[in-house]
Amino acid sequence: MSYSMVSYRNAGIFATDSALLHQLIRHHPMTEYLLLHMNFVGRYYQGLRPAQWDAVTLARLCQPQDPPSPFFAVSEAALRYAHLLDQGTISQADVYRQKFLVQLESIPFFYQHGLWIEAAYFEARYVRNPRQARVYLQKARFRLMDQQDTFAPEAAIAWAEGNYEQAAAKARQAIAATYQHLCLGEEIAAQQALKFLL
Repeated sequence: MSYSMVSYRNAGIFATDSALLHQLIRHHPMTEYLLLHMNFVGRYYQGLRPAQWDAVTLARLCQPQDPPSPFFAVSEAALRYAHLLDQGTISQADVYRQKFLVQLESIPFFYQHGLWIEAAYFEARYVRNPRQARVYLQKARFRLMDQQDTFAPEAAIAWAEGNYEQAAAKARQAIAATYQHLCLGEEIAAQQALKFLL
């Protein structure tokens, strides 16, 4: 008789670390994707910003899933959005922002708040529509989030409304808050994006 040292059941809709390990050991069809994703995220945490993501790796991460899943569709759109936005390709980034917005409320709520934050920031910064940006920011507040997550979109909203001193103050708060992130690549990109407000 053999025994497993780890539980490989999912916790509700979560795949636990043990479940992921079990998939890797048994060469589950998702194994290659999971390994690629872990490597990708690891490099992101070490300082690889979205503009520097390798196009081949990004394409492999964004392959359609079978059966189709709203979660993977949102994930693909969000990855491509971040990559294009950090490269300064604003109109193309917005195409993928619209794609993740369409399906955002169909994925678990605890994955939503960061993308509502992104949508609010983009709407204020690039569309200069503070009213709609506030709608997206309110949706983010209904999800799990820290207060510091609101600093960047609030700075962009103040800027779009012509409150430039308030925008600069919020931008400084947002930049200071990025130093608390574990993800160095995200920190670098966020700080660069907010400098225009200072």
